[in-house]
Amino acid sequence: MERFVIVLPHKVLGEDEDFRVELISGKVMPTDGVNLMRIGTSIASHPLKGWGYAIIK
Repeated sequence: MERFVIVLPHKVLGEDEDFRVELISGKVMPTDGVNLMRIGTSIASHPLKGWGYAIIK
């Protein structure tokens, strides 16, 4: 498991709708270059009590 921190540019009040972050989960693995490899993953959002926003697990 690795932790990554995403730092977004400063925004002013009212610009919340203009910011989006796309998360793409995956795994780097060796392949034979011919066959397609797929790994099933899921990302779920959970409320973070007392902070007013959700976390993604």
